Amino acid sequence: MAHYPEHIVGKAAQRPWKSIATFPVGTFLENLAVRANGSLLVASMLAGEIYFLDPHATDVQSTICRLHQFVPENVAQDNPEPGAWGGGMMCAAIVEDTRTEDVFYALSGIHGQAGSWGVYKLDLRFFDSDGTTKVQKHATVPWALWLNGAAFIPGTSKLVMAESLGGRLSSLDVDTGDVEIWLDNNLLDKLTDRAEWPAANGLKFNGENVYVTNSDRGLLLRARFDGITGKCIGDKVTVMAEGCAGDDLAFDIEGNVYVATNPNQTVLKFFGVRAPGAERVEDRFIVAGGFECTETAGPTAVAFGRTSGDEQSLYVVTTGGLLAPIGEAPGPARVLRVDVGVKGAPLLFP
Repeated sequence: MAHYPEHIVGKAAQRPWKSIATFPVGTFLENLAVRANGSLLVASMLAGEIYFLDPHATDVQSTICRLHQFVPENVAQDNPEPGAWGGGMMCAAIVEDTRTEDVFYALSGIHGQAGSWGVYKLDLRFFDSDGTTKVQKHATVPWALWLNGAAFIPGTSKLVMAESLGGRLSSLDVDTGDVEIWLDNNLLDKLTDRAEWPAANGLKFNGENVYVTNSDRGLLLRARFDGITGKCIGDKVTVMAEGCAGDDLAFDIEGNVYVATNPNQTVLKFFGVRAPGAERVEDRFIVAGGFECTETAGPTAVAFGRTSGDEQSLYVVTTGGLLAPIGEAPGPARVLRVDVGVKGAPLLFP
């Protein structure tokens, strides 16, 4: 599969990188979260699994272990037919509560099936001492057909989630259980009928704004929110970049954004997205990947390290090129470390 025509490749600005762990061919690594102690949680989307690994270990590969696999529940299905990604439980975003270290929330459900998508709480506060991982269903998002990217409004109990089918943002207050539509705008929705390709996808808060990728439209979008009320301000959505068929994203401390582009095979850096008065960014730079590099094929998500040894490094998970192989066939999925030379934007904890 060639890259989609709406995608603008970007200028070469490669940073040093290395592959630190691999998963079997056919694994679709979709998302990751970095714990305060530096270890990683990685979502395997199609298998509905969450894995642990320690990128600081001498032998990173040996630290990989499965923490959890989501299984279907007895839920009413309006559409019993498998969606474009099959009929099994998927695993999408893994997000840390910005108020409490080592408490995470993950999104899981069956592609295209209303009533199956929920938010699950993962309590890892005792994981290092006795290996215990508590995973429990926290809430259902009844109208969702495919939840994908997610992020907490910093310092609040509100988790905002991108609906990749349905094209809007929903929210869950993890303290009260209230679920609602947070932002509905046609720029978040799909443009084509490619059922397997998401509309609203990656999602991050930075400054007074939320930033969202729309993979199907090839857009990087921005909307404003109120940090006190936790509500979106109006329904205006600004196009920050076109020709960016992106997946997940991350910010550095300078306000620049890094976007994984999955079948477009690169991690792009956009400068000055958060700059005062910024309305659109034209230039983009390839910090990792390319159509000639099999080891970086299919980058889906990015996250900065959180220790003194890797705070200027960006961790990247890949699919091995499942959507768009480089060469004759997909390769193993990988976890990469890219040294970008600037710290990531900090999470907010008390």
